[in-house]
Amino acid sequence: MDMSKYKPLFLSEAGEHLDGLETELVALERAPGEQERIHEAFRHLHSVKSMAASMDYEHLAHLAHRLEDLVSPHRDTGAPFAAEEIDLLLAGLDALRASLRCVAADQPEPELPAGLMADLDTRLRAAGPARVRARSSPASPGPAAPAAPVEPSAQAPVAGALYTVEAQVIAECSLPGARALVLFQRLAALGEVVGCEPSLEELRLGNLPERRVRLRVRSQRGADELRRAVEGVPELAAQRVAPAAEGGSPRSPQPAPAASAPAGPSPPEPGPLPAPTPGSSVRVRAELLDFFVDAVAELLGLRSHLEALAEQRDDPALQEGVRQLGTLARRLQDRVMQVRMVPAATLTGRLPRLVRDLARARGLEVELQVSGEEVELDRGLVEALDTPLLHLVRNALDHGLETPAERRAWGKEPVGRLRLHLERRQDRVQLSLEDDGRGIDPALVLARAEAVGLLPPGAVLGERAAQELVFLPGFSIRTEASESAGRGVGLDVVRTALQRLGGRIELESTPGRGTRFVLDLPLTLAILHVLLVQAGEHLLALPSARVLRALTVRPSQLSQGPGGPEVLVGSRRLPFTPLLALLGERLGPPPAAQEAILVGPPEGEASLALGVDRVTGHREAALRAAGALLGRLGPYGGSTVLGDGRPVLILDVDALIARAARAAPERPGEA
Repeated sequence: MDMSKYKPLFLSEAGEHLDGLETELVALERAPGEQERIHEAFRHLHSVKSMAASMDYEHLAHLAHRLEDLVSPHRDTGAPFAAEEIDLLLAGLDALRASLRCVAADQPEPELPAGLMADLDTRLRAAGPARVRARSSPASPGPAAPAAPVEPSAQAPVAGALYTVEAQVIAECSLPGARALVLFQRLAALGEVVGCEPSLEELRLGNLPERRVRLRVRSQRGADELRRAVEGVPELAAQRVAPAAEGGSPRSPQPAPAASAPAGPSPPEPGPLPAPTPGSSVRVRAELLDFFVDAVAELLGLRSHLEALAEQRDDPALQEGVRQLGTLARRLQDRVMQVRMVPAATLTGRLPRLVRDLARARGLEVELQVSGEEVELDRGLVEALDTPLLHLVRNALDHGLETPAERRAWGKEPVGRLRLHLERRQDRVQLSLEDDGRGIDPALVLARAEAVGLLPPGAVLGERAAQELVFLPGFSIRTEASESAGRGVGLDVVRTALQRLGGRIELESTPGRGTRFVLDLPLTLAILHVLLVQAGEHLLALPSARVLRALTVRPSQLSQGPGGPEVLVGSRRLPFTPLLALLGERLGPPPAAQEAILVGPPEGEASLALGVDRVTGHREAALRAAGALLGRLGPYGGSTVLGDGRPVLILDVDALIARAARAAPERPGEA
């Protein structure tokens, strides 16, 4: 049978099981005898082994099988793990991931690491024969060659009670036969499957009438363990596990005659399965989801174009139709964006392992505390935030947290604290990362900045300004490179990445007490609210989140400041720069009146007044990220296409503010 059509499903599920296994192993290192986590770790390994065996990935299945051997006795006896065993399991997890990456890239499975396999064998032999296999698993693949599923009649007889297992695959599942086949595999690993409806051959062919499967399983494991195995199979809307009477089959599950029945009433057979429950989920390919998001954004742009055309015609029926179209487009956008949202745990799930490995490498004791993982973020934002967040975590362990001896000398607890908190604020999300380490010493930062030539000798800066120097390109407090820091790639990478996302980062630090980074970001990256402006012959867009105010300015309202023209807004004087000047274009005669667009950080004070000819309106735009070429052409953060087909460049506000600051000393002295 050609199993290649199940490969995407296998990769997705195996990846989820490995992520879950990593979470359980890191937690078991802190609580090595926690039984629920031991059971979960075993379940993840067993699932990977069974799926890999059914897909004929021998090395994956063999390694998962050996790691399962290491976990199995702890599961059966309740004995806690030794630290060396957790290290072995984590090393095996890394090897499983490496094999999975090769499978995903259509490359041959790599050879299993000889050192790891030798260490596993040594550990299992040292524990005695009982540790090698503490349970019987007739259908599990052997260590040399994982076996494919076998027909029920070909299995060796197994003692134990008889159970009926029924399951309903949800309607949205694209491969119901594969789901039923995975269920068969998991049950076969726990006992003997003595009946299956439809047959195993039908499942292999992908046939599952009415999306229901019924199996009879003889097992010594008990109903609870069988039920856990069934519940571990995704996309099952309803499942039942119940004791079955001897005799009969899935097609005729009637109780045996009273003469041959055991004493006492026979347990009743389960009744019909209920209909699939509401809230069933289905996997959607990422590229398909991106297509829907882009299509909705284009629909919104077209809606705006139709609204503008309808306003030009005195046709109530047309205007009402456009209004209804707009309402429907908005509802569709809301639903599609909900599908695009994923829990923040998707972003933070790998942090416990990272913190654990870095802390051990640096001789630190660190406790990671994460809150707000239930906050939902745009999938694109999660992907874009992954690298900046990991860099901040590495920075905290390299520069912030002290060793236990250093912390005791400072009168602190030997275990350092690293806290990550996520919070949603209307259409934005705030992420804070805080440590209780040594903090940032302004004097040390100034000395280091002078040493590397970022500041002239004797420069005087305030405490906050000195701490902000850590965001300069190439700055690092460390003089020696470590594995993850001190190589000239500093926090400027984080700030640049956040600015590209339309966000910002703030730093709070107290020497001797700790450091806190606060990241403020838009909730979604797919659809952007923009303000359209006309500057000369150019129609351009500014992100609405960065536009704080628009006002009409006449030449008489401008005054000359130390760095050039300024405009009075309330009690503040802001630098005033024509947008065309920042784009490097020639300016014409000053107009009698022009619009000033006040821009600055979200929810902050304006930093700059941009002069434009006029404001043409607001739009919801499908954001296209800026490529390398567009970034070299000018201060652009992306592009979009309006409903009438016109392409529009989206300006990078931070780049505009930086250009204005660099040009200020060169401005002429006259207005």
